[in-house]
Amino acid sequence: MRERLLDLLRCPTCVARLDLETFATRGDQIVDGALRCPVCRTVYPII
Repeated sequence: MRERLLDLLRCPTCVARLDLETFATRGDQIVDGALRCPVCRTVYPII
């Protein structure tokens, strides 16, 4: 996933903006991490 896409993504459950947690990158790509919804607390893994 590219970090610049974060502004386009919303939680499908409650439509809130998502927070990014990065575990590993390769170049400008996030290859391991999570998108977290601060409202409903749902976690979407980036794999």
